[in-house]
Amino acid sequence: MVVLIALSLYYSSAGGGDSQPDRGLALCKTWSAPGTGNPSLTPTQLLDGVNTERADFAASQYADVRSTGTRLMDLFAPIFAAQVNGNMDQAQQLYLSSVGEISAAYGQVVDACAAHSFTLPPPGTVLAGH
Repeated sequence: MVVLIALSLYYSSAGGGDSQPDRGLALCKTWSAPGTGNPSLTPTQLLDGVNTERADFAASQYADVRSTGTRLMDLFAPIFAAQVNGNMDQAQQLYLSSVGEISAAYGQVVDACAAHSFTLPPPGTVLAGH
C-alpha cells in the first residue's frame, strides 16, 4: 500500500545509542540520516514506531520539536491503526484525506529540527517515496 511504502521510508527506531540527551532531537538526528528507513516494516511495527516516536517527541525539552513532532505522529497513528485492524480501505481514505495536513506537519518538523541544526529531507521527497 502507498501509505506503508511512502511513510516507512523515513521511519526507523528512535534512540539506539544516540549520544543526544534530548529524545526529540535524537529523532531529528535519526531522521536526518539518509537511508534510515525500513520499507519492509509491518503495519503493527509502524504503529509501534509511531507510538514510540510520539513519546520521544513528547519528552523533548524543546517546545517546537515537542509540539510539531507529536502533531505529526498523531496524524499517522489512525492510518496505521486502521492497517493493523485490517481495514486497508479506511487507512487509504484516512491517508488521502490528510495527506496535505501530514505534509504540512512534516514541514513544521523539518523547520523545528532545522532550528536545532538537523536537516531533514523536504516533505515532497518523503511523501513521494524518495
